[in-house]
Amino acid sequence: MKKIPLNIVCAITALATICSNYAMQPQPPQKPTSFEKFKTWTNVAVDVILFQKVPRGTNLEKKLTIPNDPTPFKGLLPEVQKIIIGLIISGAQAETLESAARSIDALSLVNKDLNKTFNHPLYCSKIIKSLAKRFDTSDQAVCEYLHIPAAKTIFKNQMQFLMICRNTNIGQADQNQEFINFFMNNPVDLNFTYEPNRGNLIIFAIASNSLNILQLLLQNGADPEQANKKNITPLMWANSYSNQQAIKLIEEAIAKKNEKK
Repeated sequence: MKKIPLNIVCAITALATICSNYAMQPQPPQKPTSFEKFKTWTNVAVDVILFQKVPRGTNLEKKLTIPNDPTPFKGLLPEVQKIIIGLIISGAQAETLESAARSIDALSLVNKDLNKTFNHPLYCSKIIKSLAKRFDTSDQAVCEYLHIPAAKTIFKNQMQFLMICRNTNIGQADQNQEFINFFMNNPVDLNFTYEPNRGNLIIFAIASNSLNILQLLLQNGADPEQANKKNITPLMWANSYSNQQAIKLIEEAIAKKNEKK
């Protein structure tokens, strides 16, 4: 085997050491791309509205400060920036679900990028869940206040899926097939909550003694411990009906859920 000259070996070793040391050192933050920048400030904007009830007089512009990007609204006309910040402030300070929903709707109309983000099914689901939590209400109630198209589509899908889960007029095999087909082809939230008491699909399956649907819900990720507005859990429901099969399915699902923690 031909020997590598010592000076080349030393050069390679030195270069490797430099690269290794550089990789271990904290690197300066990279300037966000325009997409990342847009995504970041829209996330911040929505999170301010959804997760915080900000006292009047709070300087919300400080809350919109984004690491590595001191000018998150760069590229937008000053008057558009002013409108967006104003809508964020009104949404964050909203006292009712209706007024917070109006801010979301208006934000989706004032900027095409915000409109695209809000109407993404996953992002819209985040909006629905967060507003429901903030105003202590059901997902269905939030959907009925929001006018963005994605919220209307989600609501329509959930009501259609609820009908499939509660349809006892067809055979079990047909019902299961309808469940699977709809679930696989539509963005469906198995933990969606409905009016009037924030009931969910698991609770409805227990109440109608649809053990096959209950099993499908649990197998596909429905939360076996999600309570309704009156803090009645699925296990409580199953016990109230003395439904031993449902109790067993729920207890097994809770055990699996705890194993993952």
